[in-house]
Amino acid sequence: MLESGYDEDEVDRMIDEIAAELDPEAEQDKAVEEKKLYEYKDLQKALENSDVSSAKEIVEYLRANGKEDKTIRQALTKDLKSEYQEMYKSNDTEGMRRTRQMLYELNIGYDDKTFQRWIKDMTK
Repeated sequence: MLESGYDEDEVDRMIDEIAAELDPEAEQDKAVEEKKLYEYKDLQKALENSDVSSAKEIVEYLRANGKEDKTIRQALTKDLKSEYQEMYKSNDTEGMRRTRQMLYELNIGYDDKTFQRWIKDMTK
């Protein structure tokens, strides 16, 4: 088919359709294998993009796979704390507000004391 001018992606799609018709259970198994596998870096990326909806989905995935809120929070804090401190230094109050709001919405234990502590830690 490729020699006849069909695009490789199109050929793959047609093969997948035929395979699904021949063995529907195999396609279901394939779908299970392709299940979303999220990591902390995916959560960090979602927050970088201000995508709270995806971030919440990732948090739920991590929780469902045995991660505790404290562990998730520690992974985020490692990167976000220094960014938040830089915003404070540059007087970026809007950036600080957005960061706080996103982290509050994740409902993993961030509160006002967290952010006060991050600022206080700058003087250490």
